[in-house]
Amino acid sequence: MKTITLEIAVTGTENAAASANADELREFLLDEDSGIEVRLQKSDPDAQDFGAVLQVVLALPSVVLLARGVQKWISLRQTSTVRFKSGPDELVVTNLSSRGADALARDLMALSTARTPEV
Repeated sequence: MKTITLEIAVTGTENAAASANADELREFLLDEDSGIEVRLQKSDPDAQDFGAVLQVVLALPSVVLLARGVQKWISLRQTSTVRFKSGPDELVVTNLSSRGADALARDLMALSTARTPEV
């Protein structure tokens, strides 16, 4: 089964808050699909936090569950912005509605497969 890797960051917050937000988002994602691999990593190697960026590895069908987890997390915060990155390609999401989770899943699949040739 094809796997994809995404980098996810919560933007617009200080380092300590970003680290806490990333850890909380990580829990939301694992609640949606315990089969995805989610690791915290530092966005700044000199920062003294546990990490404010999530490195996510998942099977392509799990993108829908990832999008649902992000949507649930964002719905609890009115001003959160989440940045997704796959290689040089990037997608930024703010204030995602429940209907927006489906569109996010499609956008993430396009983002993650844009640079991956079909085999």
